[in-house]
Amino acid sequence: MKEADGHGLVPLDEATVAAVNDALHESQVSGFRVADDGSVAELLVLVDTLPEAGPMEQARRVVVMHDPSRIRIVLRRTGRGDDFYEGPMLILQDVAELDRFFAHHITWAHEMYSCDFLDGSAEHVADWPTTVSLELAFATGRADHSLYWWVECGRNADDAVRSYWLQGFVEFGAVEVHDELGTRVSLAAFGEGARRWWRAFHDGDARVGAEAQREARKSEGWQWWQAGRTSIAVPANAWPNRPGTDPRD
Repeated sequence: MKEADGHGLVPLDEATVAAVNDALHESQVSGFRVADDGSVAELLVLVDTLPEAGPMEQARRVVVMHDPSRIRIVLRRTGRGDDFYEGPMLILQDVAELDRFFAHHITWAHEMYSCDFLDGSAEHVADWPTTVSLELAFATGRADHSLYWWVECGRNADDAVRSYWLQGFVEFGAVEVHDELGTRVSLAAFGEGARRWWRAFHDGDARVGAEAQREARKSEGWQWWQAGRTSIAVPANAWPNRPGTDPRD
């Protein structure tokens, strides 16, 4: 029997890691917070989930990472053509400035997809520069697990588009998921809601069709600019069977 840690959380196994990664597939990163004492880092996301009965939901979820030891953030202005992801890097003074970026400097964001976010490959950050946009280290933290996240985002203003490529990598001790009210959501349920959504999507279930997605998008997001977002998932001719795999790769 697995023993709970000091946060009441059991160690992650392979199935649970896969469940979390499937839930984060096509989620929209909406914010990132760090407790003043460095004990917790939180990734705010919007996820599409389908209950056993009833309509789909655009759910606000918080990925809570306990005892972080190292947090790295890279924020770039996007370039053009082959250099799209290699634009100039912007320096963030602290997490508060990152929070202001989410709240005031962007008006749209794309979903992240096709990645082993939780306990994935270190290759995601292998080409990062030594000096990043923001780095935090906590001597009392742990590095049992890692989470890589990203978001393509930007702002439309004055007949121009300013776009950004924001990535984060957190090394930490334990993880759980909360809803928007702070209630714990089991990692298994977090993953199953997303997998149920994808199974319904592959089956052509109207509960996750275009109209259902548009209706769900009207719900409140983490940021003001997320209300009424219009992005929807559409069928592809050769969509893979496994949830968590994206045909754009």
